[in-house]
Amino acid sequence: MITKLTLLAVIVTSLRLFASDEVPDTTPPSATPRLRVTSHPDADNPGLKLFELLDARNGNRGNIVFSPYSAITAMQMAQLGAAGNTLAEIDAALGALTTVREPPKYLYYVNYGFYDKSATLQTNYSQQLKEKFNASFHAVDFTINPELVRQQINSLIAQQTRNHIRDIFQPGSVKPTDRLILVNALYCSKSWKHPFPENRTHYRTFTSASGTVCKLKTMHLNENFSYIETNNVQIIELAGLGKEYYYMTVYLPREMDLAPALALLHQNLRQQMQPTDVALAIPKFRITKTFNLLSIFKELGIHDAFTPNAADFSPIFDDKTFGISYVLQGAMLAITELGVEAAAATGMGPFGGARDTDEPQPISFIADHPFVFTLSAPDDTLLFVGIAREP
Repeated sequence: MITKLTLLAVIVTSLRLFASDEVPDTTPPSATPRLRVTSHPDADNPGLKLFELLDARNGNRGNIVFSPYSAITAMQMAQLGAAGNTLAEIDAALGALTTVREPPKYLYYVNYGFYDKSATLQTNYSQQLKEKFNASFHAVDFTINPELVRQQINSLIAQQTRNHIRDIFQPGSVKPTDRLILVNALYCSKSWKHPFPENRTHYRTFTSASGTVCKLKTMHLNENFSYIETNNVQIIELAGLGKEYYYMTVYLPREMDLAPALALLHQNLRQQMQPTDVALAIPKFRITKTFNLLSIFKELGIHDAFTPNAADFSPIFDDKTFGISYVLQGAMLAITELGVEAAAATGMGPFGGARDTDEPQPISFIADHPFVFTLSAPDDTLLFVGIAREP
């Protein structure tokens, strides 16, 4: 009988971006921070490769939100229990699992293992999973009542993600033959260093990737941001509140083509960005996606792990009769005005007054067409990457 191992990677990121000042129609001055092309430390990050493959599989259409960190963490938990050629393929794709990076600070982060109570986990595997990933284990009964197990897992995921990810396991997806389901769940909700007053939000036109022109609620702010640009792309960093802050980077191509912006994901930008006065306009949006990443991991070269009778996870259970049936990820990113009262007094300057004619005008950063964005932790860990084509 073929039994199965299931992986789930979940990230929920609720970002608070508060509404603000109108953007003047200005032309960026020539003396602006310019990018020197240098390779990003994560240029070969398999998570970025997964993102690019995932977007290509979707035909480079529509919105996308993806957590490289969550997807890789879930696969690493399986990697810890792999052997033989199964381990060799995962090592070649993700790198050998010599050390596991500590989760970023101030991040809601949990790892779970749900295993069939009739099976016996190898003691060494369960101990290492607890030690390296701080995972907690739950004995369940897949054989007798897989539907009840499905509901229990969904309920726990919803609880840990503040109900942003619900029912990721659909009816019938949990089978009596399942042996182990591994779950990584992330949740992040942060306030911005420079809040956007809600009364400055108004509708602006947005041209989507399909050419459709619509009106979106757009937030505005004139502020000093970390900024850099190339001939084709503007890049801005939106800092979070606090000493060790999470930050969002927005890559806005000057034209509709996203290729130049996507290429910059592999470049080292942050150390080159400079404090710059910017007139920012960015739409409010919420993107929610669920993916089965199995075929994407296969494109990275991981095959045996997903092939019955070829997969070798004997360090988890003392047999070779099961493989990974799917790798799910549910992800959500929202830029909203949640928490505006708590952050309204933070970093707020006087807006709307007359300017001296000799004072340099701010650079316009108007996100009124598709853009790329990332969310990173205080230690620069890339948690999240996405594209807003049709927000």
